[in-house]
Amino acid sequence: LEQMGYIKKDNNKNYMLDIKVVDLSHSYLTSISFKQEAYAVMEQLRDDTGTAVHLFTLDGIEIVNLQNIQPLGSFTSNILPGLRWPAYATVIGQMLLSELTDEEIKVRFQNFSEWKIYSDATPTDIDDLLKAVNQARGKSHLTSCQKFNNDMIACTAPIKDLSSNKIVYALSVSFPVQAFTREHFEQHITPAIVDSANTLSKIYKPGSNW
Repeated sequence: LEQMGYIKKDNNKNYMLDIKVVDLSHSYLTSISFKQEAYAVMEQLRDDTGTAVHLFTLDGIEIVNLQNIQPLGSFTSNILPGLRWPAYATVIGQMLLSELTDEEIKVRFQNFSEWKIYSDATPTDIDDLLKAVNQARGKSHLTSCQKFNNDMIACTAPIKDLSSNKIVYALSVSFPVQAFTREHFEQHITPAIVDSANTLSKIYKPGSNW
């Protein structure tokens, strides 16, 4: 695997994933049947808001980017398919974790100890995380203003399986802090992402490969 470029050693001779894994992930994600109408909804959201648009799923205690649509302006998003972030530290992760019970979340994080702090909003232990997740439950969207990335604002909304009302994905947008006024964000961007997530929930069918 090391010779093929899937893993590599760091300075302490510990193994870590290499770039080929991202390539493999991207190839898989582009080969599965990602609904054309879903992609069109995300593109329209990008066009309507001028933001980068992303689709995330939950994998264990991490969130994984499945799709990224770049904005049309000069800003380029570095959130690419296959990118993983800690679920505890992001509003996207907290939204996805809100589908789980507190006990299920405790089980997932029982051996976790690396509570890296990104801002004053970052949970520092399981109790803090459960408080954040409980606040996320039932919300139509969550916003992070310089709470994970110091230069960025992100907003996420849940995509649900309407047959069970369970959250299956999280739709998100991101943009530089200075890109829009707070008024524009609240009046135009937030309603747009919520509407798009609701539309994607209607498109989603259980068992479909996204």
